[in-house]
Formats: sequence, structure tokens, C-alpha cells
Amino acid sequence: MPQSSQAPARMSYFMSFLTCLGLLVVVLSVLFWANFSPDFVAFSNDAPVGAVNASARAVPGVLTGVWQDLNWVGGPEPIPAPNLSMLIRLIAKGAGLELNRIYAPASLLIVG
Repeated sequence: MPQSSQAPARMSYFMSFLTCLGLLVVVLSVLFWANFSPDFVAFSNDAPVGAVNASARAVPGVLTGVWQDLNWVGGPEPIPAPNLSMLIRLIAKGAGLELNRIYAPASLLIVG
């Protein structure tokens, strides 16, 4: 019975994927070098820092509902959709500056 050559081909595909992923991580690390500094966030213009750091938008509590009380009495906001952005927020442990530091590089890494 002849042996199949699928195992070496599969390993070659896996090594190519890891090489490409490693190169992409290196390129993104160079482009987003400023995000490694704790005092600086690159590429973030979402909202004022107070709105970004509001406890009402902290994950995972935001998945059950949001009452934004930054202005006087406040008001309800829609629940965010469960998508890749929400997964990145869960990994970043909520909203705020941590999310702003990893959101753009993580999005570019997923898009590839």
C-alpha cells in the first residue's frame, strides 16, 4: 500500500501559516510601537477619555444592557452585537484605554 503524502503537505501548510502570522505580528509591532508605552495610545479617536472609560460600558456587564449616566439623569443605549469587536473587548477586559491600545492591531491581525 503506498503511503499518503498528505502529512508532509499539511505540515508545510501549517509552517507557511505560522511564518506568515509571525511576519504579520512583527510588521504590526513596528507600526504600532507607540502602543507599548503606557502613556500613549495610537490611532484612537473614538470618543473623549471619560466616555471611553465609563463603567457603564465595561464588559461583560454591557452585554445585559447599558444605562449611560454621564449627562444628568442618563438614558438607555442599545446592547452591542455579539461580533468580533465584542470578542476583542472581552479579551481586553472591558472598555477604556486597554481596548484602544489593542483594537486597531488586533483588527488588522484578524483581517491579515
